[in-house]
Amino acid sequence: MLRSFEIENREIRCTDGTALQALIPNVNRLLQLFPETKGSTKIALSSDKVRNRVYQIETRRNVERINQSPLEFKLDAAIFREFLESGQQKVLHLQVVKGEEWIGLIKVYQILEKTGCLRELQYTVLKLKRLSELDQVMNLSKLMQSTVTPHLLLIACDENQQMDEETKDVIRSLFDTIKQKQNIQILFIAPSEVSTDDFLHQMG
Repeated sequence: MLRSFEIENREIRCTDGTALQALIPNVNRLLQLFPETKGSTKIALSSDKVRNRVYQIETRRNVERINQSPLEFKLDAAIFREFLESGQQKVLHLQVVKGEEWIGLIKVYQILEKTGCLRELQYTVLKLKRLSELDQVMNLSKLMQSTVTPHLLLIACDENQQMDEETKDVIRSLFDTIKQKQNIQILFIAPSEVSTDDFLHQMG
């Protein structure tokens, strides 16, 4: 079963989706036989190094998708430069009027990237929905608490994003973190009149 898996540079890859699906029930059986494995794995995944790697991979995927877009926007970095250089302002909430959050994210990323406002490994690009999923096992706030260099979070809020308690807890936790860590800033991008607006303004 493991013949479809390969290890390179300490990373395990599987090129066969069927083999991966077949492995999952066997892993579940092993966890029933050896329940202590789950605790050991959780401890291993809780390290800042692993958390950082996961969010870097997510960022790289989103940046690749952005770079594949045929859209090209004019550069006007004044608002972002003022935000990034501010010692006081930690959160910027941008609304995309008559457009999707992804188009807004593409525009913001292009402007920041082409004007040299993004430093490698010092920014994270995520959709809020994906952040809510990842945060359950890879707490982003804990990772940000260990960050010593300036870090920018670019978070796209889907118009269909449900502001359930789990998602609200993720945002609350991030807001609490940036109160303590002066080197972290968050840029929320959302279509106008989405469910996140009222909550973000309330938090702000």
